Amino acid sequence: MSNLDRDFFDTMIERVRTKERELLEMKRAVNTFLKDAGKEPVFAETEEKTALATGAPLKIRADQFFNRPLATAAREYLELKGQACSVEEVLSALERGGFDFGKVTDPGYRQRGLAISLAKNSGVFVKLPNGTFGLKAAYPGLKRDRAANGETEVDE
Repeated sequence: MSNLDRDFFDTMIERVRTKERELLEMKRAVNTFLKDAGKEPVFAETEEKTALATGAPLKIRADQFFNRPLATAAREYLELKGQACSVEEVLSALERGGFDFGKVTDPGYRQRGLAISLAKNSGVFVKLPNGTFGLKAAYPGLKRDRAANGETEVDE
């Protein structure tokens, strides 16, 4: 793709994001007006959808990941986010969501433990070349190496 094409697409993507933000602001205004008038909101946009469309951080409930296994909580966050994220971002979300790290209080150990857990759970997570982790289900046709017999297999 040429630089001209890239510039065009970058400009168009930014215009779409701007329009999405404007539309969400209008929907929020209508919902607020209706709530003030004692009526039910007509637009069911959740804060999460709004955050994804506008690029704002997701709103995480304080108890969202409490009493969940580590891999389950990480998977739920990545599903909510809808894209690959850095270990730091997943860790921050889990902490905000009340995940119980037990006696591990050092942030560095927490981050390392999460990274190891995500990397070892290759049936659910995949590490991208840029160092972020995504959900394997989001990448159909992903090639994986089978070290045991030297074959390469394509997941369907």
